[in-house]
Amino acid sequence: MGVVPPRIPEPLHFGRREVIVLILGALATAAAIIFLLESSVTDTRLIVGFPIVIAVLFVALAFYRDRAHGDPFEERFLRIYRFYRRERYLVRGSSSRSPRGILNDQSGLDDLERIAIAGMIVVTIIFILQSCSL
Repeated sequence: MGVVPPRIPEPLHFGRREVIVLILGALATAAAIIFLLESSVTDTRLIVGFPIVIAVLFVALAFYRDRAHGDPFEERFLRIYRFYRRERYLVRGSSSRSPRGILNDQSGLDDLERIAIAGMIVVTIIFILQSCSL
């Protein structure tokens, strides 16, 4: 009663996007191998390991799907990017102070910050007066 059935994962989808990402991964891996062989790198672990890491990352990128929505990586990335670039209306605490109010409001400084700023100003004035008297 009221039990949600488990979500059955979809099998790997092998479409045009995945083929393009895998081809780009193969090109990036080949470029890394050529670059490492042509350079003065003599460490075999680096020559073998770096292209393998690139290939694995591109395979993961090709077949990645968001669990909640089933979107590929770029759609999830764009959704997160749009979320952080949104206008912040109706967000808790956003209406109490506007950005202009924060800039113009001097009461936003704590007493400790005011004392520290005053101390820096006094030390700067003393330093300038001592350097002028020499």
